[in-house]
Amino acid sequence: MSFDWPYYLDVAKELTEQKKDTLPGLQEARYRAAISRAYYAVFGRARHYLRHVDRIEEPSNEGTHYHVIDIFKKSKDEDRKLIGILLDGMRKDRNAADYYLHHHRLKGLAKRAKRDLKQAKEIFRLLDLIQEM
Repeated sequence: MSFDWPYYLDVAKELTEQKKDTLPGLQEARYRAAISRAYYAVFGRARHYLRHVDRIEEPSNEGTHYHVIDIFKKSKDEDRKLIGILLDGMRKDRNAADYYLHHHRLKGLAKRAKRDLKQAKEIFRLLDLIQEM
């Protein structure tokens, strides 16, 4: 069974659109989870693209996330490069959301989550575009 990565983006969208709670900590948890799921949606799809379309395997001595991001960022193709740049920023947001209580990247958490959703949609659009080439 193959997992459909855009489902994570659907989950992230639901988390950001849920009605505000009386518990502020719960709303913060939703935004943090949305940032994380949006990142993993596009990371999973980008990694799948490299493996199955470009036939690029991950080296065993390197971090998978950095490897995927670097392949895209170092491309001469502008769409691929933009995928890498956006994915790298989303990874930094995800790390801040998952590991830090107070991080400068989390200022305006609701806006950050919604921005990451928008960037994830753009990465999916770009992946579709380069796959058609």
